[in-house]
Amino acid sequence: MIRNVRWLRSSLTLILILGLSSSACSGLSPGDYVVYRLSVSTLSYTAGCFEDGEIPIDLKSDVSDVGVPATVVLHAGPDETFYLDMGSVTYKGTATGKGFRFTGESVDVNLETGGPMMMDAKKEEVRTTTTIEFEVDGASVQGTIAEQIEYRCTGDACPEISQRTCKRNGSFVGSEVEDVELEHTI
Repeated sequence: MIRNVRWLRSSLTLILILGLSSSACSGLSPGDYVVYRLSVSTLSYTAGCFEDGEIPIDLKSDVSDVGVPATVVLHAGPDETFYLDMGSVTYKGTATGKGFRFTGESVDVNLETGGPMMMDAKKEEVRTTTTIEFEVDGASVQGTIAEQIEYRCTGDACPEISQRTCKRNGSFVGSEVEDVELEHTI
């Protein structure tokens, strides 16, 4: 009898641990997905987002509480990897204690030769790093979008400000769209 009680306690503890760890990892298995409808706030910009290093006066004075609509798909991949499909781009992420964290980085390099004498040549590099914190509370979601864009230019034809960093930040709120099935054409 004592052995059975110990075994039962051990089993219940193991079940609780497994249950908590699976809920912390979202409960989504590879191939599962959830569709969310979001309202994304207007992004804020730093001065480094503009060629002359100053926020234009007409943009600096703008104020809006109108959100931009977006429909996103959160789907589970193998090895506890998750993907946030935003329509035109997809970010890879992991589960966190409150939801998910998605990140992505891209580097765009542009080379311009300056003609036969190689005058006015330049190399421009734009590195964009995006981080999305996606908090889930039942069927409701909220979070932040942070984007850092680093611009560097080398060569004779570069603008006066040859290095700058732009930061764009925004937030979103939304909810799960139920009874949605995605169609895939092959």
